[in-house]
Amino acid sequence: MSDLARAVGATVQTTAREIVRLEDAGVVYARTQGRNKIIEANWRLGWAPELLSLLDKTIGPRALLADALCAVPGIEEAWIFGSWAARAVSRLGPASRDIDLLVIGNGVDPVEVAAATSPVASRTGIDVNPVYVASDEWARLKPRSFVATLQERPLVRLDITDAYRA
Repeated sequence: MSDLARAVGATVQTTAREIVRLEDAGVVYARTQGRNKIIEANWRLGWAPELLSLLDKTIGPRALLADALCAVPGIEEAWIFGSWAARAVSRLGPASRDIDLLVIGNGVDPVEVAAATSPVASRTGIDVNPVYVASDEWARLKPRSFVATLQERPLVRLDITDAYRA
């Protein structure tokens, strides 16, 4: 419960109350394992596939891309920018039709990035457009450069560390 609360930015008390409400409605199953409460989605609901599809298209790309990119060698940082990032930080506008992905690192193989992100694009129905920036270029800010423009606009960081998925 504490992991879930931390992930959604809520208190454990609020999270526990909402989980009870979801469990009462049959949306999730909860079971106790030692001192831990394990929460699982109820995938037998008739509308579960539609909910998953909606989540994949809205908040899902962030987690899906992070999972996909964590195994790609050479990536030091990854960010979503452009209209998808702007919507994620509450800027109003039409839904994004693609995801602009910033990949920072040295010696990153675009073929490996494409192989990693292609299943995400297929699952969400949203094209993923990677842009590559060398680590030193990202760290060294030049006025009016592409990197400076990116750094001034909304960015959504992808947590690509293996520890995050453990």
